[in-house]
Amino acid sequence: MKHLLFLLLGISLVIGGVILKITGKNLYEVFFILGIVIEFYTVYLILKTNRITKKH
Repeated sequence: MKHLLFLLLGISLVIGGVILKITGKNLYEVFFILGIVIEFYTVYLILKTNRITKKH
C-alpha cells in the first residue's frame, strides 16, 4: 500500500513539473527530476518486496 502512495506522489510531481513548464516557471526541472527519482525508487521497492515474498 505504501508503494502505491509513492507511485502517486511521483506521478503528481511529474504532472506538476509539466504544468510548471507550460506556465513558464523555472521550478519545473526540480519537480520533474524529483518525480522521476521517486518513480524509480518505488519500482525498485516493489521489485525488492516481490522477490522477498516469492522466496518465502
